[in-house]
Amino acid sequence: MRLITPLFTGPRTGHTVIFFPHAGGSPRFFTHLAAAMPQHQVFGVTYPGRDHLVDATPVTDIARLSALVADELMAQYSIDDTPLILVGHSLGAFVAYETAAALSALAASPRTIVVVSGQNPPLPHRLARSMMPGNGTDDDIVADVLRQNPDSAPIWENPELRSFFLPVVRSDYEMLSTYRPSRIRVEEVRVIVGDQDTEVDAFLMPEWQEVSRRDIEVVVARGGHFYLASPDVQLAHELLRITTLTSTEGA
Repeated sequence: MRLITPLFTGPRTGHTVIFFPHAGGSPRFFTHLAAAMPQHQVFGVTYPGRDHLVDATPVTDIARLSALVADELMAQYSIDDTPLILVGHSLGAFVAYETAAALSALAASPRTIVVVSGQNPPLPHRLARSMMPGNGTDDDIVADVLRQNPDSAPIWENPELRSFFLPVVRSDYEMLSTYRPSRIRVEEVRVIVGDQDTEVDAFLMPEWQEVSRRDIEVVVARGGHFYLASPDVQLAHELLRITTLTSTEGA
């Protein structure tokens, strides 16, 4: 079962950037961002139960999923001296952070920068707004998805698509509702949030510092929870800025 796949084909050098999608999401959501970073190696994580892993049993535990991704990274990919950049949006922010935490426990793990987007810090007393019961009714889950991403309405109005995607989204919501943060301090965390994102509390973003050894930086983008949807490339521009800064540090 291969979780990590290239998002943009062609020879690339530079940093390795790995995207982790939101609940119900797919790496394909980030294709336009990968295309905006042609000098870097860009990959996406597919959660079991969708895309090429549609026949795989969904993973409903963030710690287990993160451990699987960390093991695959160390076994399958050659990471050089440039930092590994893990980018997660919404649910993916927690998976990216926990993957970095899992990597930090492994021997000879690479320097890792976690870029979290659209998510509250992984602290037990701050998780309530990030949760949606995984055992909610179908209508509850659809309503919550539509509240966050109204543009997904055509999917949920189609009975066949609704029946296909509901189990996927439910398994992801179960991951969120059962999440118990490791609270491991990873090397570096950077935060980006939309200035109109009502799914997170912008005043809590500095609390990501509690799980980062280096000083964090909070960047505010224009837009709501899905400010990064195609064709917007604000997130890609921020990632390019981060790669430039880290390259300068290593010079």
